[in-house]
Amino acid sequence: MERDIAEASVPTRGSPGPQGPHGRVAPARRHAPILTVPDELADVEPVALTGNFWVSLPDLDPATGAARSVGIVSETARGLIEFTGAPEPQPTTDRATDGEGPHARPRGDRPSGPPVGEPDGPTGPLLVPVVTWEGRRIWPPEPALSPETPTRPPAEAEVPGVRPPRRAPHYMAGWIPRWFIPLPVMPGLLLELTWLAPVDHRGFAVRARLILHPASPPGASQASRGAQRGPEAPPAPPGAGDRPPAPALIGLRPAAAEPVPPALRLGLLVRPGAVFRTVYHRRPLPGSQGPRPHRWTRTLVWEAPGAAPLGALALRSGPGDEPAAGGAAGTWVFWARPGDGELVVYGGVAPEGDGAAATAVHLARVGWDVLFGQTVGWLAARDPFRSQAVPEAGSGPHAPLAHWPGAPPATPSPRHRPPGAPLPSLARPAAVPPTTPYAPAVPGATPAADAPPAGDATERAARRRSGLARAVAAGLLDEGEADELAERVRRNLWFAVFFAHARTVDREGWVHLTSRSPRYYVSGAHWTRDSLLWAFPAVLAADRRLARQLLVAAFDRYTLYPGEHSQYLDGTVLYPGWELDQAAAWPLSLARYVRATGDVSVLDEPAVARGVAAALQAAEARRDPATGLVATFLMPSDDPAPRPFVTYANALYAQALAELARVLSTSTAQRPAAAEATPHPAPAAVRCDPSWAAWLEARARLTRHAVLRHCVVPGPWGPQFAWAVAGPEGADAVLYDEPPGTLELLGPYGFARRQPDDPVDVEAVYANTVRWIYSQHNPFGPPPGPFATPTCPHARHPWLLSVAAGLLAGRPEYLAWLARAPMDGGWACETVDAATGEVRTGPAFATCAGFVSWAALVALESLGREPDRGEGSPHGRGQDTGTPGP
Repeated sequence: MERDIAEASVPTRGSPGPQGPHGRVAPARRHAPILTVPDELADVEPVALTGNFWVSLPDLDPATGAARSVGIVSETARGLIEFTGAPEPQPTTDRATDGEGPHARPRGDRPSGPPVGEPDGPTGPLLVPVVTWEGRRIWPPEPALSPETPTRPPAEAEVPGVRPPRRAPHYMAGWIPRWFIPLPVMPGLLLELTWLAPVDHRGFAVRARLILHPASPPGASQASRGAQRGPEAPPAPPGAGDRPPAPALIGLRPAAAEPVPPALRLGLLVRPGAVFRTVYHRRPLPGSQGPRPHRWTRTLVWEAPGAAPLGALALRSGPGDEPAAGGAAGTWVFWARPGDGELVVYGGVAPEGDGAAATAVHLARVGWDVLFGQTVGWLAARDPFRSQAVPEAGSGPHAPLAHWPGAPPATPSPRHRPPGAPLPSLARPAAVPPTTPYAPAVPGATPAADAPPAGDATERAARRRSGLARAVAAGLLDEGEADELAERVRRNLWFAVFFAHARTVDREGWVHLTSRSPRYYVSGAHWTRDSLLWAFPAVLAADRRLARQLLVAAFDRYTLYPGEHSQYLDGTVLYPGWELDQAAAWPLSLARYVRATGDVSVLDEPAVARGVAAALQAAEARRDPATGLVATFLMPSDDPAPRPFVTYANALYAQALAELARVLSTSTAQRPAAAEATPHPAPAAVRCDPSWAAWLEARARLTRHAVLRHCVVPGPWGPQFAWAVAGPEGADAVLYDEPPGTLELLGPYGFARRQPDDPVDVEAVYANTVRWIYSQHNPFGPPPGPFATPTCPHARHPWLLSVAAGLLAGRPEYLAWLARAPMDGGWACETVDAATGEVRTGPAFATCAGFVSWAALVALESLGREPDRGEGSPHGRGQDTGTPGP
């Protein structure tokens, strides 16, 4: 049974500890609330992933580079549609010992797929890059069928001149995963494998090509190459973590530049299994017929079953060679032509099969080089540090491999940064023409590869790099950890951008969701808090024009029921229960966007005006006339509130009203005068005129004063904020805190800044509150361990949301936490183990990734400022985040 939050209530008069401020209050509620909490996980298998707004590859096997699933979003299905692979034959070994090698699995009762415990049945790899020699498969190893069958060819790690492979890809531009895999029994030969989800295209591509190690001379036969032993690989750069040893790849050249022995073949094995629909949890769609050849387009087409297809996936090789039947029933293989050391297969998605097939043809016509160049250009132009070397757009079979930070080229190059050298500015690739007929992520005719409006983005990037250097100089990080932190921030930023937002294949509309990965326990659904308070600041930091698109789309789709617990992707109610902090997210995110961009025209969008009004109506209808506070049913954790008036939610609402009032006041001078209007507590639409600004300011002041009068109670160090109260002057107050809406955020959000008419010293109250949160007085305070943060009953492990809040509040030590914690293979998750830093609940938490990456950028900018501009202190108000800047 979960510990009742009310056990942390302020005691009544006459009981031990701090007393209630106004005598005896009602007895605390002692029954346990009804919670829907995540399963606790152990030994979670890490994954690689990538995607774009149309398609997701959420489960790439780090050991083999195989794709276990391909995901799309369907508005008709109101959730995720996922094409998955067939289960692999299971070995008859004891599952308690899972063995080694590329097919080793975590301890548990399923080989892959979502977290343990969901009744969806096992899945296996769907798209498997394979290499054969004289008809025998040498990569990946065949699955073991019995204890006597080896799980991999012997001596895989003993390839001369090549380090043992690390089972994780290197992410180009922080988002495009690429593997270099030493091939068993083929010394001197590597398999380069890259998965690409090209931006603004309705599909993906995978390229496999053979790469010669520098120890192998050109023109040497396979046998002579195998007889030569190459030099030892140079040591990996400090802090490389789980990334492959890039310096070992110096001088690699594509084997496709010279003839490949006909007996050596590259292929992509297609192993179709079930099609799943996911809203929170996976469930198979009955009636799937599997893929079928589409002769006209020379593709392999697979439609999601239904009265009408819910979506479709089509695959096509670059030259259009039709797939051959695989060795097992129902499987297919796309083969490279004999003597060709490269294979590219394109995947298109659409509402139905013909559209998917035609899209795959379109991608093949555009070609790998252009798709790769567009995507890298798009990512590099929005890189949060503006410091990465950019690979050449022409990266075909005869082009040299791009060199990334940490991998110096064999000859001097301006792209190489020697140790200790200053970070260079971004070198943009040559512009490539737009090739997609769909509305691009950046509206208008500007090609996607072009940079968004820079503004002060370059200066911010320089401050972030300076912040990394200062963190190293101050001993917060070593140089390797600084590199690792920058890489993790970059990866999680793109994870939030592409996995917390999507375009639906059937109606092409924008949707906001917790995660597009079914590994997250409530994926495929919308939470306003997650989307606007956590993910949106990261999008605004990356691309202001994209942020506008997503913000307007959110107002249009999700304000029919503003503040409801959870919604389907079409905006209807999924999980009922009203939450004030989610209603407050609408005016706050709008104000943040306008302050960051100066774009007041967004206020003219009808969906925005109606949506803000709907959020205000919902909140004002719940305002208590006796206290001026607004009641809520659920807390930010989505658990029931122990008392009706939650301090954090009311403070957030007050701050949202105040910030929107300032935006409207400032914007009025820039716009034509509006017609006179009489403000009303339940407006039909919010207009940009002085009367509405005055009304918002009055409501903000009312709510702020109500919080300071009724939500401040005695604490161990003096007055502090209660978590929730039942009535006037702290009646039946509860002392508590939770990471999804911690009171620590009242500092960086601006509420804890002293104002002339405040009835209490809000800064002292805030400092006492934060001290309590991290103290032993808090029953859910940080547990012992190097990765400790405050916790809560929803998940009793350290939260990444606490890390984000701490960074925003001026706790730079959390930068080292982010650099060192394994998390979910480097991706953001809900909670981790306090001792190991490994995921315990909520892997693949995309909206959380946005909040964490944005908070880290804010913290680095703070460190990068000049000392006289001030830096956040561990217990100060932190940084003002009212204007999250890109």
